[in-house]
Amino acid sequence: MVDLKGLTDMPNLEELYAAENPITTIADLSALPSLKKLHLRKTEVKILQGNVPDLPKLQYVSFREGKFDDIKQMSALKTLPELKTLNFLANEMAENTEYNFKEELIMLMPKLKRVNKENIEDEEVADALNKLKERIEEQEK
Repeated sequence: MVDLKGLTDMPNLEELYAAENPITTIADLSALPSLKKLHLRKTEVKILQGNVPDLPKLQYVSFREGKFDDIKQMSALKTLPELKTLNFLANEMAENTEYNFKEELIMLMPKLKRVNKENIEDEEVADALNKLKERIEEQEK
């Protein structure tokens, strides 16, 4: 499987396992409005900006062992209203020591419940949101 273009006429599909394929985009998933779980481990996807389709029920996404190297790409996932779990283990950006990956994701999507197989505690959400507030205040100076 080299892309996801053929996935049409499946409005009731809830889980998609397309791991270990040379897929480069998820834009072709717009015909799957019932999708809840998306497994794209070891794929070639590395750009999300402008490529995240309207998936109103998507709760879980795994890009484990993927090609992501820029945390800025994660802001595109904010458009997924039900997203609760993300897995980016073994991606360059998740292992970057210049920032706290989990904390950065919480700042972008405070409704997340799990990141990289770790639960998110209420205290972590509060800390991340306080840090975000401080960043915004600092930028406004």
